[in-house]
Amino acid sequence: KWKNATTTKSIPTKNGSQPSLSLSASASSVDATQLTSSRSSDHHPSSLYPIVQINVEDPAEGFEALRNAVDYRYICDTPEFRSPLDQLLLQGTTATKVTPEALETYRTVAAASLLTEKQVHIVHEILQWESLLSYKTTSSSSNQQPPPPAATTTTSNKERSEERAFRWRVKARLYQEHKAAIVASSSSGEEEEDDDPSAVVAVSDDEAKQAMQATLEALYQDQLQQYTQIVKKKKKKKNQQ
Repeated sequence: KWKNATTTKSIPTKNGSQPSLSLSASASSVDATQLTSSRSSDHHPSSLYPIVQINVEDPAEGFEALRNAVDYRYICDTPEFRSPLDQLLLQGTTATKVTPEALETYRTVAAASLLTEKQVHIVHEILQWESLLSYKTTSSSSNQQPPPPAATTTTSNKERSEERAFRWRVKARLYQEHKAAIVASSSSGEEEEDDDPSAVVAVSDDEAKQAMQATLEALYQDQLQQYTQIVKKKKKKKNQQ
C-alpha cells in the first residue's frame, strides 16, 4: 500500500530539462530508469514515455478501434513513418492483393515505429480510405458543374478502379482474420429436438455462398465506419487548431 513518505526524482525530458516528479511510495527511493526507456531517436515516443508490451487475447471491437486510432495518429504525426506510406498512396494501385512492395514497406515502418506489421497495414488502409473519401467529397461537390473533360473522366475511372481494388484487399484481410465466423455463417446450425447431428438443416451451395458474402460485407462496412470515424475525428481536430 502507498504510504505518506514522499520521494522526489528527476526524469530527463526531450528538451533536456529536469522537472521534479513527486511520488508517494512504500519504498524509500524510486528508480527513474523504471519510468523511462532508452532513446532510439530524438522524436521517438520512448524518449518521453515508457514503452510497455501488453498482450490482449481476443480484444473487444472497441479496443481494436482505439488501437487503430492511436496508431493512425502516431504514424501521421511522425514524418519518418508516414513518408513511405505516402509514397505508396502517390503510386496508387488497382491490385486486388497487397503488393510485395507494400509488404516490404510495412516491415520497414513496423521495425522503425515498434508497431506490428498488421497495424502498419491497417494504418495504410485508413490513409487509403481517407484519400478515397476526399475524392468522394470533391466529386459530390462538383455534381452541379458542367460535364468534366475527358482527362477528368479518365481520372474518375481510375479512382473507381482503385476503390474497387481497395474493397477486395480489405475484404481479403478480413476473411483471413474472421474465416471461422464467416464459414460458420454459411450453415443455419438449426437442429431437431433430438439433437441428432444428422438432422442439421442443410443449405444449398448458393445459400451458403450468399450467407458468407453477407457476413463478409457486414464486416467490411463495420471496418469502413470505423475508418471514417477516425478520419473525421482527425479532420475535426485539425479544424479546431
